[in-house]
Amino acid sequence: MTVNGPSFFAVFAGIAGIYISQSVLAGVTFQALPAIMRSTGAALDQIGIVFLAMVPWALKFLWSPAIERLRRGQGTRTRTIVICGQVAVALILVIVGASGAGDFLQVFCLLLAAATVAATIDIPVDGTAVEQLQPEKRGWGNTAQVGGAYLGFVIGGGVYLWGVDAFGFALATYGLAILILVITLPFTLLTYVLPQITVGEHRASLHYAWQRREVKLGLLLVLVCGFGPRVTLSLSGPFMIDNGVSLSLLGTINGAAALFAGLTGTVFGGLLSHWFPPGRAVVAAVAVEALAIMAMVIVASRESPELMMMISVNLVLTGSMAMAFVTIYSLLMRGCSLKQAGVDFTIFQAADAGVAALGGMLGGQLAASMGYVNVFALATLTTALAVAFCASTAASIVRTD
Repeated sequence: MTVNGPSFFAVFAGIAGIYISQSVLAGVTFQALPAIMRSTGAALDQIGIVFLAMVPWALKFLWSPAIERLRRGQGTRTRTIVICGQVAVALILVIVGASGAGDFLQVFCLLLAAATVAATIDIPVDGTAVEQLQPEKRGWGNTAQVGGAYLGFVIGGGVYLWGVDAFGFALATYGLAILILVITLPFTLLTYVLPQITVGEHRASLHYAWQRREVKLGLLLVLVCGFGPRVTLSLSGPFMIDNGVSLSLLGTINGAAALFAGLTGTVFGGLLSHWFPPGRAVVAAVAVEALAIMAMVIVASRESPELMMMISVNLVLTGSMAMAFVTIYSLLMRGCSLKQAGVDFTIFQAADAGVAALGGMLGGQLAASMGYVNVFALATLTTALAVAFCASTAASIVRTD
């Protein structure tokens, strides 16, 4: 934390609440909505357009300088922007609930608007995390980010569906709106202090970010470290289905079991970031990822993989990815300039969203032409190369300005 700034626990609680709410919305959009729409008779090709709601998250870097300049006009604007945005998201959900689930296009457009607001809110929230947390505490801030993402997605994609079945679409959606307002409260109580280094005439811009060596190296790190794990994750479900795992069991694995593995991974990632320098923490976490993907190669090479082996390796992969996310984002936070932390970190996140989309699209195509074993082997190789890249480059990402 900065001098006379908020306590670590206040910042942790504040940003965790916002991260959870963002992932609640993502869970509703990408997991619950397709199931609800299908139950009302929507066509599969129509349902596929929900993934366009990822666009605001991939493009938010374009308007991040404007939001950064707005919030930095005075310290209280950060909190004002976030609170207004969260209220807007809650109101949109109320409108969704009142509209009903029958009109797919209307519901999707409303959720796309909510996603755009949430992606915009994320810019000042990330800037707050960078500015208000001491460097040695940022790993725990990323634990809030990644752990909140897992928890929020389970609420929006799982608990919400249970609520729709038990109480109806409208009441369940109103409940989510109330939840988002409640978990915003810690951020409303956060005392924001503008770091001294940022006081001046600096004008936040993408040009300034691109001039910085730390940003260029950080973007390269996101690309190198993200490809292998993202491709592997996109194929883990289809691989298990092709080897006899039922949809219901896969749902359980991707639900409660994945939540436990993901939260465990975030805790270990926070510990690594706390115990070791950021570069070493990333190397260790990405190395574990490489080993987890190698285990997928071993399992896929067996003629009839055992069920428990597939489940165990899948959960290890989930946990290792969560651990890597925490350590990588902790390092990237250290590469953000305090002159425009919201812009720099948003660029990294947008790049990660692009890598996730690319990995997901390429995974299926590669598996169709190469087979699971060869794709997992390729992912292992690229991730092992990422370990070497991190070992030689990670320390250079820590900002010098």
